[in-house]
Amino acid sequence: MFRFSALLIVIIILLCDSTWSQEFSEKQNQLLCEHLKEIGYSDSVITESFLETGITDWYRGENTLDTLGCTDFPIYIPSDGVRFDEQELTEFLSLKRAGEDYINFIRDHDADVALYKAFYNSEGKISKLQQLSLEFNDTFGKPLSVLYYLKNRLRLICNIYCLEAKKALVIREFFWSEDDRKVVQIITNITGD
Repeated sequence: MFRFSALLIVIIILLCDSTWSQEFSEKQNQLLCEHLKEIGYSDSVITESFLETGITDWYRGENTLDTLGCTDFPIYIPSDGVRFDEQELTEFLSLKRAGEDYINFIRDHDADVALYKAFYNSEGKISKLQQLSLEFNDTFGKPLSVLYYLKNRLRLICNIYCLEAKKALVIREFFWSEDDRKVVQIITNITGD
């Protein structure tokens, strides 16, 4: 029985967004997997990824959503941003850094508002966005939240920051009208460890 349970957990982790499975408890990972499966999301559609700044939103919705002091910044219908090579961030993070180095990196990449890792599908549409930290410390460049898209519409946000800071997994699910023109409901789910 134990082997079956362990095997089932491994299968669930592999089927879901494996990027985050190490940071989640079994219960939290299962909850995220259930939500992703429920909306029909799969990482298998991702064909390429880039670091991007300047992503704008083609939909006017709430700019911030706050729960437990953890804020999400939804981008409902994303546009392409300004892309740059992920290697630049990797190299920057491998160096010993001071405050001025962070400022120069942000200025050089026009990331004064936000920095994202954008994952694209074969149609050239964003399938997933990771909002990356711009804090001038060891969290710089690490994911704060993950936004999941279907048909170029925001469907789910998973707040990674809240998981680390508050030990609570905050997942927001977005429901659109039948014509995909308007968000009709946002449901927030919170689970502790």
